[in-house]
Amino acid sequence: MDDQARRSTDLAREWVGLLSNEPALRIRDAAKRLGAAEAELLATRVGKGVQRLTGPWPEIIKMVPRLGEVMALTRNDQVVKLGATEAWTVTNNNIFGHAFHIHDVQFKILARSDRAVAEWEQGWKDTAYLPKGASVTFVAKFADFASETDPFMYHCHMGNHEDGGMMGQFLVVKDPATLKRDASGAIRFRPKMAHPLTAKLLATAAGQANTQAPDFEWKEVDGRPTTLAKQAAGKPVLLYFIEKACPCSRDAAVYIDQLQAAFGPAVKVVGLINADGETAAAWKAATKAKFPVLADPDLAIAGAFKAERSATTFLVAPGGIIAKANPGYSAGTLQELAGLIARYARLPAPKLTFVGAPEKLTSGCPLKE
Repeated sequence: MDDQARRSTDLAREWVGLLSNEPALRIRDAAKRLGAAEAELLATRVGKGVQRLTGPWPEIIKMVPRLGEVMALTRNDQVVKLGATEAWTVTNNNIFGHAFHIHDVQFKILARSDRAVAEWEQGWKDTAYLPKGASVTFVAKFADFASETDPFMYHCHMGNHEDGGMMGQFLVVKDPATLKRDASGAIRFRPKMAHPLTAKLLATAAGQANTQAPDFEWKEVDGRPTTLAKQAAGKPVLLYFIEKACPCSRDAAVYIDQLQAAFGPAVKVVGLINADGETAAAWKAATKAKFPVLADPDLAIAGAFKAERSATTFLVAPGGIIAKANPGYSAGTLQELAGLIARYARLPAPKLTFVGAPEKLTSGCPLKE
């Protein structure tokens, strides 16, 4: 049995175990817990209620437009300026009644097309029912959160409808004019997906422990030149590899910052991104990373370390020896890194909780496009 077949068998067994305890568990939540993509879980059910499409692809593609506009996590539908008060009108042009629900804000209903606003509808709401053909107009203030990469959802609050994709998403940003759009004017995201760790990646990482770290140089914020060897002469150095558009890189950066904050100057944290200096600075500003982010556009440093995926870390011990290489991150590996940093920095191990970190080792997008 090859690695892929073994992983599929393991996922099927683990998914069945989850469902036996939580029959109503949604596939997206199960996938997140198992560190897998939804498609991977579906693939384990081929022939058991799931059919794999095999073509003919030209004919199938021709029929796609019949679906109309459907939910896509890579597409953003609306943009709102942080602090703005907006009036939205939502119309149900479907054949069924729908319960419109919005995340992030509560709203006041101003008017309905089908009847007067009822007394019980005049308070703050986050859901409004719309019969077939009806419209509702509401006002809301988008005041408390802004992100150019993490949208909010709106959707039908009927479970079977939202599961079928009746939803959209919107961004709340400080300046809508700064958002990058494609040729059609749409704002699109790279899909957030799982990247299974292969036996090769794990074996490569394990084989790098107790080997000499490749040296490289960079300039500090004040312009002083430095090298990995110089930084690792008296303290541990944590290297964090970043893919410029990878959601996993952004997610894991929160925990890398947590390690930096816990140990302060006792550890040197360095991010390395597969992009130029301008993009590196923009990524650092967008994520509010406390550690420096160095440009590695030609992947010279990533190649020297055999780093293939984002969210890969290398802990370099004082003296320049790789103490630990991880081709991804998890709550367990973060705890292990905290313990190793404390040991090499000769400090008590801090009590850290990495809230929201995946339970299983999770890697990000490939660094090489």
